Amino acid sequence: EDVQVSSARVGLSYDLTALSDLRFGLAYVKTDRLASDDDRERSQFSASYNHQLTPDWEMSGGYEFTRLDRESGRAQKNSFFLSIQHQFQARPW
Repeated sequence: EDVQVSSARVGLSYDLTALSDLRFGLAYVKTDRLASDDDRERSQFSASYNHQLTPDWEMSGGYEFTRLDRESGRAQKNSFFLSIQHQFQARPW
């Protein structure tokens, strides 16, 4: 089945201090199934506060709104999140 996908994404980051920042994002994806009427559109907005705890640990908290439109109906989701991330590098032997 042939599918045509169009997408756009934009993000903005604003430094508050040397260790913290605000991040905003917008995303849009449209999927057209050419052989059927099962077309979908998905849009998403996110905002987060991020703080560097140590050189390899980061804490993030924020909000995300997602909307999905289909031929059969529409769905929306609001979510809040808090995460701790660890960054590491692996070296080959």
